[in-house]
Amino acid sequence: MPVISLSIEPELLKKFENLIKRDGYKSKSEAFRTAIRDFVLKYQLPDMNEGTQVEMIIGFSYVDSMKIRNSLSKIQHEHLHEIKETLHRHISDNICFELMVVQGIKRELHPLINSIRSMRGIEAFTVSSFQQNVIE
Repeated sequence: MPVISLSIEPELLKKFENLIKRDGYKSKSEAFRTAIRDFVLKYQLPDMNEGTQVEMIIGFSYVDSMKIRNSLSKIQHEHLHEIKETLHRHISDNICFELMVVQGIKRELHPLINSIRSMRGIEAFTVSSFQQNVIE
């Protein structure tokens, strides 16, 4: 198997090590392989034609900061035609939850999805996709 290295915040590593211990993993490598498999399954968009008209529900939580708020505002303004609905909730003093309903051609929604998913500070991210019709 290929060997990879990565940098991780100390507090996240501590939480990861506690989960490894709690769930009985034999090694960090075993737990990372499971996490990467879960990551691929979670973030891989449903298998459908890239030209398919879809509606997606994007849900994510993040640590509230001016930088993230400004980035989200910029993204939302860049994708006004795709974003049909948004919901913003405060989970705690510094954690926010955002829900977006977006609609469009699957390949044209990738930049929107990837720009949110890759933001620093995103704690959780999910996408549910619903096919509307196939464009020939």
